[in-house]
Amino acid sequence: MLATKKTVLSDMYLAGADETTKIYTLWVPMFDMAQPESKEVDGAITMSIYFDTIENIVKARGSSAAYNCSLIDSEGIISANSMADRRGQKLEFWFDKVTWRSMSDASVLSNLEDHRPFSYWAIVDGTVEYVEYMPLSNIDWTISMRTDIFKAYGTVFLTLLLKILVYLSLFWIVSMRKNREIIEHDNLFNMISVNTDEAFVIYDVKKDRMEYVSYNIPRVLGVSREKLLEDPHIMSVYFDDYADEVVARMEANPQKNLTFEKTIDEKTFSFKAYLVEQEDTKKIIVLIADCTEEKAKNQLLQDMAAKAEQANQAKTAFLSAMSHDFRTPMNEIVGMTEIAHKYLHDAVRVDDCLAKIQIASNHLLALINEVLDISKIESNKMVLSEENMAVEDALQAAIVITEATRLEKKQQLEVTISGIKHQYVCGNFASLQKIFINILFNAVKYTGNGGKIKVAATEKDSDLLGYGCYEFSVTDNGVGMTREFLEKVFMPFERAESSTVNKVQGTGLGLSISKRLANLMYGDITVSSVVGQGTTFTVVVKLKLQQGEADRDTDTVALPETLETQFAGKRVLVAEDNELNYEIAKELISGLGAVVEHAEDGLEAVAKVRTSAEGYCDFIFMDIQMPGMDGHQATLEIRKLERSDVKTLPIVAMSANAFTEDVEKSLASQMNDHISKPVDMKVLYATMKKYLG
Repeated sequence: MLATKKTVLSDMYLAGADETTKIYTLWVPMFDMAQPESKEVDGAITMSIYFDTIENIVKARGSSAAYNCSLIDSEGIISANSMADRRGQKLEFWFDKVTWRSMSDASVLSNLEDHRPFSYWAIVDGTVEYVEYMPLSNIDWTISMRTDIFKAYGTVFLTLLLKILVYLSLFWIVSMRKNREIIEHDNLFNMISVNTDEAFVIYDVKKDRMEYVSYNIPRVLGVSREKLLEDPHIMSVYFDDYADEVVARMEANPQKNLTFEKTIDEKTFSFKAYLVEQEDTKKIIVLIADCTEEKAKNQLLQDMAAKAEQANQAKTAFLSAMSHDFRTPMNEIVGMTEIAHKYLHDAVRVDDCLAKIQIASNHLLALINEVLDISKIESNKMVLSEENMAVEDALQAAIVITEATRLEKKQQLEVTISGIKHQYVCGNFASLQKIFINILFNAVKYTGNGGKIKVAATEKDSDLLGYGCYEFSVTDNGVGMTREFLEKVFMPFERAESSTVNKVQGTGLGLSISKRLANLMYGDITVSSVVGQGTTFTVVVKLKLQQGEADRDTDTVALPETLETQFAGKRVLVAEDNELNYEIAKELISGLGAVVEHAEDGLEAVAKVRTSAEGYCDFIFMDIQMPGMDGHQATLEIRKLERSDVKTLPIVAMSANAFTEDVEKSLASQMNDHISKPVDMKVLYATMKKYLG
């Protein structure tokens, strides 16, 4: 008692001069209340229990068989009993002798394990007994009192029984008070744990057992509460250490705690362990939370932030590249315009300039389409639309666009085209032209004045059914590239670090974009180079072959020499809300001999068709974006009119919406075709010829 400063019940021993007296001694420490913080033992209350004396008193009254008193230790062994044959026996010794009991064996053992007071009625060998179990406060021992109801009589016995009951009642009151507090605390912990996603356990280091495990532990950690209570060493799996090592690690930490995460079966758990020391006891409190969902959300936020940053970088890179690429055709347009003004008297020279301006304008239009499709580039989901075209046209257009810069540096160009069996294909003309322009401009920029550039084109055997395989190479005798730079030449914004190259303007995006476009055409771009000797870029693309002359693009149709009478007598309705656009359309269409009428929006277009005689209108060009009713809705309304001519009336979209999905929407709204603005005269003529003959 002095060592532990706690109540102690001594084992039974022999005492007295006769060395036969059997005594149990209870020691209760008393503390100095004047100085409670010192926790010094000031004295003690001791109580000795003499079971032999009790037996003699009962025997003297002639009722020794009327009662039986037992002291049961923490292991469930009967330490003391008035009957010698029962001492040292396990409690289950009684169970075999019971013929009936008001409480089950399991309940008896459960109450003893939980250290709760209880009582029951029983019949043992024909004897009716009333049995009381009273756990002793602060220790794991229990007193059992069995009373034979029919043999128990006499004042002495009743007085003794009353004293015992009073004694037991005192212990019962104290124990119940503490048990009530424990139950209240336990209920509070349970309520907290059930309503939170954080489980916790309390481990007693000295006793090497779990003192408490919250009821939500199975939901949070996936381990049963009973399993943790039975085997506290399961926690060592999560800590990667046993309790003593964990305590040592926490003691080394000034905050006396440990915080870490551990992934188990694809779930991530956070552990926060705290070391609590009270006198000579050490307890570890561990808070456990399943942070799998939280980490997934954090990862999602990080991924979204990374994608947003990538999108922002892609947008910045794209706009930088477009700024550079816009200036290239604009330079051609401005330059050729200046030359045309200079040689107004030379019709051949002016015609040549106008042809080159047309090519540069088409390239500029293609670039504008790419800017409008910036969302697809940011999301890395660019899809190339297909159109009928001639393979050589894209290469020739690129040569023309780069001509002014090449001539300024007095460079020689040698072009060799051989072995092309399939000239007409289905592909993205603007993207193929862009590849050639980027590579040609690189050759021009990094080749000195008077240098030589060779361009070669040929067709190879294709391993893709229905596709032609085309190889283009551009070779120059310019500055060349180092072996180290060749490994990153196709990366965005990469430019060689040399005094010669650094003088050349550019963003470093052209080759990266070109390689990506080639990949989308089932091909690739490779490069070989030697510093000071030059560079060769080889482009391989696979393009879908056209199935005969009828499938060729409308822009390959040549304009007739006489336009004014091509569609004489035909009446064309143009639905266009923009006056300037209508003026341009009217000029172009009337130039082909047709009579043009105007509708300012979709509603007016429907009204004009409805009120006109059948067959009055031969053709409709329909803008898409118009106030009141757009072109798609107007077309559907016209098709629903109860008249025969609207079923076969050609309605063609004429819109600035020029992407593949825009064409699909037009066809889905029962339009016959779709042409984009700015309107190409050859496309306009070919479209009208297709439907008017």
